[in-house]
Amino acid sequence: MIYVCYELDSEPELSFKWYEHISNLLATKIEPKMNPDFHDKYNSVVYWWLELNKNEIPVREIGFNDLGVPIVIGPFGTNKGLFTRCKQKIKGFYPVEMYQFVEQWENHLKSSADNSFITK
Repeated sequence: MIYVCYELDSEPELSFKWYEHISNLLATKIEPKMNPDFHDKYNSVVYWWLELNKNEIPVREIGFNDLGVPIVIGPFGTNKGLFTRCKQKIKGFYPVEMYQFVEQWENHLKSSADNSFITK
């Protein structure tokens, strides 16, 4: 597996191609159903850590807010994730160590269980 950080552009829509605008519009309608526990938190994500397979397709994701706190993960329970749902090859990232990814994933699972706001 490959572990990477993917930072969001400040205004990603400016670099979208026409078909990405359509895909983004569809995603805003579909995404709440695909990620019922997290859809209201996605606007607060400023960067992602992704676990990629050998083909650079995301299999797990962690989204962090501006304080560096993980606020969303996927797939998790009924949440399909954003990157993991799309199964698209990711470009424009830099490496993260596996132990860092696993530690943040497990910390989020623990905090979710402690807060009891998500059912597994």
